[in-house]
Amino acid sequence: MDYEEYQLLADQQRELNNQLLDQFEEHLKSEGLSDKTISKHLGNLDFYVNHYLLYEEIIAPTDGIEEVGYFFEGWFPRKAMWSSPDSVKATITVLKKFYKYLLLQGAITQSKHSELLEIIKESKEEWVSYYQPMDSGW
Repeated sequence: MDYEEYQLLADQQRELNNQLLDQFEEHLKSEGLSDKTISKHLGNLDFYVNHYLLYEEIIAPTDGIEEVGYFFEGWFPRKAMWSSPDSVKATITVLKKFYKYLLLQGAITQSKHSELLEIIKESKEEWVSYYQPMDSGW
């Protein structure tokens, strides 16, 4: 696939992603979250689905569960200048909410949702630890 073809397909997926983000925003509003919290969640989720999942390949959000580990282990620390323990935790929170929403919509299976929760449970502390100051020994 050449660059122009990739860009066309990525733009098409981004449009689908944005429609999904709009639907998810309505869901968050129905949960009674504040506008500030919703905005923060959507920004973190947009970074995952419209930047990371479309960076080298075109991966639909429904297929993005397997990518969560790669995102937090390498891409997020390198590409997000604001990344920190708090931003990792905030992004984990919105990913859990988003994939729970996709489960409720029938867009992913219970086993896929359980896989996400297991990945997070096993790796969260490691992902957060990437931002802890190193002991320089001085």
